Amino acid sequence: MTGEENCEKALRSGKARLVIVSRDASDNTKKKFSNKAFFYGVPVIYYGQKQELGKLTGKSATSSMCVMDDGFAGKIKDAIETSQANSPGGI
Repeated sequence: MTGEENCEKALRSGKARLVIVSRDASDNTKKKFSNKAFFYGVPVIYYGQKQELGKLTGKSATSSMCVMDDGFAGKIKDAIETSQANSPGGI
């Protein structure tokens, strides 16, 4: 699910299992999702750029997306953390 409004709904409904926010999202967007995800006990990962996240989801650009499947969320989180750990500069 992509977009701020959709991700907020998924968090409120208890369906979100992982929130991914682009690194170039506004500070307000980052803070909003950090606070909401913390409140609902959902992990947040900051990854890529808006264009990159959009491309992964078939959109032109998006600053936020959420994953609602436990297994898929775990695999995405592991893949991103592994990718970031292996990149120059680490996480």
